[in-house]
Amino acid sequence: MSRYHVRVGDATFAYGYDRPLQEYFLQKHTPGEGDYPDVEDLVGSMTGGGYGTAGELLEAVAKYGVPLPTDHLLAVSLDLPF
Repeated sequence: MSRYHVRVGDATFAYGYDRPLQEYFLQKHTPGEGDYPDVEDLVGSMTGGGYGTAGELLEAVAKYGVPLPTDHLLAVSLDLPF
């Protein structure tokens, strides 16, 4: 599994490709109460919408303004694991 982190304001976004599940994922981590952050699954199997597709990841990245590196965007655009 690849897993990368990008900070946007107070939020940290974790994204990547889960090879065993063959899906893309995106999570939003924001400061919570105590020592643990609040985690929101935006793309991936934990969201209830099935496996995370490349299209879903690209839509969510645009919606939340997550600045992915160019090589990661290219891989996702071509529906390739990175």
